[in-house]
Amino acid sequence: MGRYGQSTASAHQPARPAARPAPKAAAPSRQAASQAVPVLHHADPQPLARSRSWGPKRAMSRTDTVEIAVQLGVMLDAGVPLTQALDGLQAQAGKPHVRDAMQAVLEDVRSGSDLSTAVARCPYPFPPIFSQLLRAAEATGAMGPTLARAADYLQSEVDTIRRVRAALAYPAVMMFLGLVAMVVIFGFLLPRFEVMYAGRQAMLPLPTKIALGISHFLRAHWILLASTASVLIVAIVLYFRSSHGRMMIDWLKLHCPLINRMFRQLYVSRSFQTMGAMIQAGVTVPEAVRLSRDVAGNRYFVQLWDLAGANLQAGKRLADPLFATNLVSKTVAQLVATGERSGNLAIVMQKIAALCERELQHTIKTVTSLLEPLMIVILGGMVGGIVMTILLPVFRIARSVGGH
Repeated sequence: MGRYGQSTASAHQPARPAARPAPKAAAPSRQAASQAVPVLHHADPQPLARSRSWGPKRAMSRTDTVEIAVQLGVMLDAGVPLTQALDGLQAQAGKPHVRDAMQAVLEDVRSGSDLSTAVARCPYPFPPIFSQLLRAAEATGAMGPTLARAADYLQSEVDTIRRVRAALAYPAVMMFLGLVAMVVIFGFLLPRFEVMYAGRQAMLPLPTKIALGISHFLRAHWILLASTASVLIVAIVLYFRSSHGRMMIDWLKLHCPLINRMFRQLYVSRSFQTMGAMIQAGVTVPEAVRLSRDVAGNRYFVQLWDLAGANLQAGKRLADPLFATNLVSKTVAQLVATGERSGNLAIVMQKIAALCERELQHTIKTVTSLLEPLMIVILGGMVGGIVMTILLPVFRIARSVGGH
């Protein structure tokens, strides 16, 4: 018999009679159920072929992955076998893509793959760190705690991204409302007041004449302007989807006033939180750095972790490229160097991530408190200035009529 129970008889040996069915295995204990992840590699090709034939699909969100990790960890800790736990997740999934993903993972596991491999090969891609944490859990046997750690990590990342988006949503909404106000004023409000100004062009101040000229131009060429704006929007979107455009966006995130500090803290927190979780789960430091590169979210940080990985491959310290860059503070680099010397790199990285997370929350509050009055002043000044250009001639005409 081979390692996993398959027959290894040579072609020169006589055929053996069919083996009697093995006795039914006893129900697994709670500890075995939480740690026993299938590692068989003989394959029934049909289930795997069906899952592979689906092709790339919608990626699994972090929120969906958190729910899967929490429920799967609870069931495994309760002594439920892995296949039954996956079947239960598939049956109770409320979203079609989650149900299909669980079905693909279940078929892969039943065909002989271990859980981490099935998750990594799922046609509905999971976050990369999830499969890596599962692989580390399979090596250490701590599947339940590792799933709980993965859920905590992903939920923390979801909460952080939501806070950053909420901070940026306010100025975006205010800019949109300001644009709508400009269109209403120049396209609909000014033409109505223009009737009052008929025959009195000499009395109109220069700002009003400019505003009326803009209104005439917009109404006379709105089709051309709308077409040009549509083409420009498409061109800008295509440019920012290109490699050079994404690089520019990443540069702006790190250098634009008000938001640069917020994004730097976000990337540092995400990277070190990933590395700390992976190293604590038993993943090697070079592999943890590679995963941090994958989840960095900014190409300048990707370059930093590429350099850090190359340093590790060359036998150098992880902290060396951190001292040489301005993407992270010297304090962070010094803490990493201290963690390397003491052998407590995972703990140090988690403390760095927690520190950056607290600073990020404070920075988000500061940015929000600064952007709100700034946007009010800018948009209020624009709309108020245009309204004054409309009403100023009305006052002049009223005084002229009253004087006569």
